[in-house]
Amino acid sequence: MSTVSFEEKKENYGSHFDPEMYIKFYFCQNKSEEGPLPSWSIADRDLNSEFLRAIRFKIRGMKLCIESALTGMSSTVRVLDLSTGPFCGNMMYASGFDNVSEIVCSDFLEANRKYLTKLISQETENIDIGFDWDKLTQWAYGKSGLVESFRKKCQQVSFVDLSNDDGKGFAEVEESGKPFDLITSEWVFVEATRDLKNYEDAIKKCNSLLRKGGSFILLDPLEETFWVPDGSKPDVRLPSVPVSPQWLTDCLKRNGFAVDLLMLQYYDSNDSTYYDSKGNILVWATKL
Repeated sequence: MSTVSFEEKKENYGSHFDPEMYIKFYFCQNKSEEGPLPSWSIADRDLNSEFLRAIRFKIRGMKLCIESALTGMSSTVRVLDLSTGPFCGNMMYASGFDNVSEIVCSDFLEANRKYLTKLISQETENIDIGFDWDKLTQWAYGKSGLVESFRKKCQQVSFVDLSNDDGKGFAEVEESGKPFDLITSEWVFVEATRDLKNYEDAIKKCNSLLRKGGSFILLDPLEETFWVPDGSKPDVRLPSVPVSPQWLTDCLKRNGFAVDLLMLQYYDSNDSTYYDSKGNILVWATKL
């Protein structure tokens, strides 16, 4: 089974990735479920799926880093989330902090931007995404009312293309000319860039968008070469950029960041039906 080229993936991404199918396959199988994952009362060791443990790691790790980064910041924090996609739980969590005044979400795929725009504008009657966001945020972050705070603070959903190398990929988020205090991204850089050089160029760009002392929080699969966005199409493998902990920390340091925290999660199984990553890597870095 072969993996498509990056060019083919980008050109036909709309046919490979569907927000509804992605959410239903990776987070929640049907609307009748109480939630996308087992209760937090179930111990990590008792979860019977490495992907369930990965989702828990991602929510728990991103929550820790976002909270730590926002603590002590001023009362006018601007947040940029790169390639938000249909899962915007992290930005809902960030919106619950009083010092966060503005959130900018972004995505390459038009279908994801349309979903986010409808969610923000409360035009959700035609969205069959399988999520009760109020229930999810209460379950995952222990807070209620985050959907409404997200809608108030996120009034911009921009087009961002991390693979663009002519300077126009970030044009819409640069229009205001104001720097960001926090930039976040999860499970995107390895998938949205062409190779390690392009990945590093995107990190360099993030540094230029941040104010001095601003935070950059990045979660990515570890050493992954492919993934399958739609479980009903296991033969459609999309390429990823394999990233190691050493390369990523060196890359951040080369591009003006100090690494404050690095967390690793390793998978136990070798089942590579839907992805071949070894686990996940989460970094929180500060612009020097």
